[in-house]
Amino acid sequence: MITEYAAQSALAELRGAAQPVALGHAVISRGVEEHASFASTGARRLLESVEHSGLVLACELVAAVRALRMRGLVPAGDGELRSFYEGAAERLNSSVADRNLTTDIHEAAALLAAS
Repeated sequence: MITEYAAQSALAELRGAAQPVALGHAVISRGVEEHASFASTGARRLLESVEHSGLVLACELVAAVRALRMRGLVPAGDGELRSFYEGAAERLNSSVADRNLTTDIHEAAALLAAS
């Protein structure tokens, strides 16, 4: 269940980062210098959003691989999906027992970043 909490937390961060940065403007020097750019804040939010998106995808990958293992299934065919699944299944812990999945999520995130 903690995997779902981690994914939901990352999604909440993404929703917050989706708000326009300029909505939080600041008036300085009594309105004379209201030309401040929010580009640096926007760029920082973008980088954080990429990180949070990676976490969501990693959680989904771990959940998908575990679900397929529990059902004894593999993706059909010989395409990219099956190849990616096999690579993920190779790198992720094969246990489907109830346990801490932090290591699996980090491993899945690294796999996604490399692909």
